Amino acid sequence: MEQTESLIRAAQAQQNPDQRIKFRYDWLRHDLGKMSSGIRNHLNDPSSQPRVIEPLIGDYRR
Repeated sequence: MEQTESLIRAAQAQQNPDQRIKFRYDWLRHDLGKMSSGIRNHLNDPSSQPRVIEPLIGDYRR
């Protein structure tokens, strides 16, 4: 997960500013942060009970 940041930065740098539909890299980073946090929480405190999970944005185009 941590290695994706360099890929995101590279893709963001290549984004065409005149594009009609923009890719929301901030939303992608937010979702990746949620996933990392969920994995970390599970590894630190595994539970047999289901947890409430906040939904991901999932669609990063605007």
